[in-house]
Amino acid sequence: MQGGETVDPTTLVPLFLAEKFAQTGGRGATETAQAALIWYFDMMCTTPNPARAIHAKAVVEGARRLAPAPVHREKVTVEEVRLICRSFTGPSTSLLDHRIGTLLSIMFSAYLRVSEGIALMKEDIKVDADQMMITIRTSKTDQYGQSEHRPIRRSKDSSSSSDSFCPVANMESWLERVPESRFVFPNLSSVSKRATTHMSDDNVRAELRRVLAACGITRKLTTHSFRGGAATTATEIGVPERAVMAAGRWKSVGGFQPYVAVSTATLQGADALL
Repeated sequence: MQGGETVDPTTLVPLFLAEKFAQTGGRGATETAQAALIWYFDMMCTTPNPARAIHAKAVVEGARRLAPAPVHREKVTVEEVRLICRSFTGPSTSLLDHRIGTLLSIMFSAYLRVSEGIALMKEDIKVDADQMMITIRTSKTDQYGQSEHRPIRRSKDSSSSSDSFCPVANMESWLERVPESRFVFPNLSSVSKRATTHMSDDNVRAELRRVLAACGITRKLTTHSFRGGAATTATEIGVPERAVMAAGRWKSVGGFQPYVAVSTATLQGADALL
């Protein structure tokens, strides 16, 4: 400021949040910025916390109202996931095929973001007779670095039907083949015997395009389609919304709703009142 003038944080914080919204046009970035400021001022024992003040709250509420409507991406179906898994998993497939098939199956089964999937380390996977427990270390909604744990039940009919698929049994098969690396989904392009990095987001997107072409899937599916497909599938079969949100670690209904496709199945009778 000119002449060494200082600005009160109660004034500066809403200005900063407004600038953040102007730069990004998204509610998420503005909400995240406010959460970070709340944490900072709490840590500094600033009372009252300027990020909790009425003007800061007003800017965030305005961002929620003015942000563009969320894009409802295509959602992968159970049938498409099974088709992919039949073609791209198993000990007879190449390492590249088995890797992407396993990653996509686990993104669907555990409602994972691609960033969470590729960051998984071998120590994050624990398998027993009934289920697989996944430790999610990196999460978009985890602002304090606390790991979360999510189970995936073993499919009971995985050996009785050619159309069935067990993500737990497949993960066991993949872990027996995966090269020397601490990562579950390592970068296989390295010339060294030890893979020191995991797959990148760009690598996953490129591999997904290859998978879709090989399976004859022409819909415009993205990596987000698997998390959204899982949420849609669970909603269609009647899993309560709160349980789906807990499984996928959604913190708000507003953040969860774009992941669920609107259909007769997901409306569960709301479209047939008479």
